[in-house]
Amino acid sequence: MTFNKNYADASAALMNDFMGGLPDEVKQIVGASMERLLSSDVGSQAPGKGEQAPEFTLQDIRGGSVSLSQLLAKGPVVLSFYRGSWCPFCNLEFQFLREALSDIKNLGAGLVFISPEQAQVTVDHLTDMDPAITVLADPANRVATEYGLVFSLDEAMRPLYADWGINVPAANGDDSYTLPIPASYVIATDGSIKAAYVEKNYTLRMEPEEILDTLRSMI
Repeated sequence: MTFNKNYADASAALMNDFMGGLPDEVKQIVGASMERLLSSDVGSQAPGKGEQAPEFTLQDIRGGSVSLSQLLAKGPVVLSFYRGSWCPFCNLEFQFLREALSDIKNLGAGLVFISPEQAQVTVDHLTDMDPAITVLADPANRVATEYGLVFSLDEAMRPLYADWGINVPAANGDDSYTLPIPASYVIATDGSIKAAYVEKNYTLRMEPEEILDTLRSMI
């Protein structure tokens, strides 16, 4: 499949619509918070291309536990860290990758998301999720922390999230306000990372075509 629209364009349009509806003082808070996140060192120690993906075992939101090694026993894995069902950019990425799912499967790979949300919260949101997509619950961001991806939501943003109806503590089942930054990995069956995308800007994601190109290069 060749995508007529890339994620970056769709994300930019989404962000423009969102920011366009905000009062100037709120725009300033959002912008300053983003600048603080971008200037932080979160993600600097995340595993990169050519390294081994850290092993993990997590609960599948459909039930049962699964490890990375078990997933890799079935084929390469496309792994994405998903902030939560409240995040429009995560849901946009989910939509794009769902559209690419048939190609991902045809290339022998599986699609896996890791989220700090409580399983039932994600289940209730992703009611039409393809059974070929695996979503794993990561309580307290344990695995995301091992991957070096975790940050604490800026305190200035927390009242705004509440105003927007986003309750991170309720969704995640703890009051830490910790979240993963966006990260996507294409992992070979031997556990080696063939492509890595780690980004502090929460609006950006790895393009599906880049994922598919990496998988094609592995055949």
